[in-house]
Amino acid sequence: MKLADGIRKLGFIRWHERELLLGHGWLALALLVAVMCFTALELTFDAAGGALARIFGGLAFTLLALLTVHLLNRFFVHLVAAQRASAQAICPHCATFGRLILIGEDFGLGRVRVRCRKCATEWAMDTR
Repeated sequence: MKLADGIRKLGFIRWHERELLLGHGWLALALLVAVMCFTALELTFDAAGGALARIFGGLAFTLLALLTVHLLNRFFVHLVAAQRASAQAICPHCATFGRLILIGEDFGLGRVRVRCRKCATEWAMDTR
């Protein structure tokens, strides 16, 4: 979910928590697929298996390795988005974290305008 949509629908804190949970869900899935990937690698080099088992194991290893890389990429995308937003979610006037109201979006510049709920200070957050 994009930052502006997240602040509008959930509020910043809940959006941030959701991004972190989604990211770590992708990480857990990547670890599970990596275990399956190494199992396929073991099948590939198993001396008792025939040629068909080796081909199947090699193909499964390749596909699972690519899936693991994709899942890790999804993890990093969510983690970096949450980190970048949280670094900018501190009010420059009263230092309150995450108590934001979305004012507007600058689509061309990739920014959102926010206002602090505590002191009403406004500032821009970069969404890129």
